[in-house]
Amino acid sequence: MRVWSLYAARMSRRALTPAVLSTCALLALTGCSGGSSVSSKTAAPTPTATPLTATAAAAQAKAAILTTADLPGYAATKQTHDAGDDANDAKLATCLGVPAPTYLARDSGTSFTKGEVEVDSSADVAKTAAAGKAELAAFTGATAPGCLKDVLSSVVGASGLTVTTFTAEPQTVTVVGSDAAFGYKLAFTGTTQGRTIEFSGFETGALVGQVEVSVSVIASAASRYPLANAVGLLTTAVGRVKTAA
Repeated sequence: MRVWSLYAARMSRRALTPAVLSTCALLALTGCSGGSSVSSKTAAPTPTATPLTATAAAAQAKAAILTTADLPGYAATKQTHDAGDDANDAKLATCLGVPAPTYLARDSGTSFTKGEVEVDSSADVAKTAAAGKAELAAFTGATAPGCLKDVLSSVVGASGLTVTTFTAEPQTVTVVGSDAAFGYKLAFTGTTQGRTIEFSGFETGALVGQVEVSVSVIASAASRYPLANAVGLLTTAVGRVKTAA
């Protein structure tokens, strides 16, 4: 699953521009706080199936990506994946004490923006369903908040922002059709050029067989985005993956 701090880094770069340097807020989710667990209610698990081919994996990852029809009025931009993303994935995996993830397919997806709201949609396909479950378990484990903070501080620091506080709160999400799902509300504040900037948003994720589906939301303080809307988008993506399977 994509490291949500990559989204935070992009938003921090926006925050450093004159148009957005007023107080912003960014919450995102994917870690967990304290030893709390993330609750999820789902439909029956996806039946065991024949291992995916690379072609089938790519098709299922593509099916998970949201479209402009899902977010009318938003500007869509294709996202890219680079070596820096891989380095951050590896850094997070090392901190969590798990092997760096490898995938059958990855789709960096699309970024949708409207004013100071950004919704990011992406998907990865694990090599096996067991690998996907293990990654999700590590991603929501007790050590995740500290690891996310370390990666976040490093990534966002490259944009000239120093992280001063970081919190992560697990959210109960229901994603019909998924094998497992999680939701987090994350928050951090940072300083730059003598100013304090607050970011807010959500990160939601679901596992469908081998497919790891992610929907992240980042919004300014004046443009709060409901968690229910993010979960609704995630549920839509999960349904399309199951149809494509």
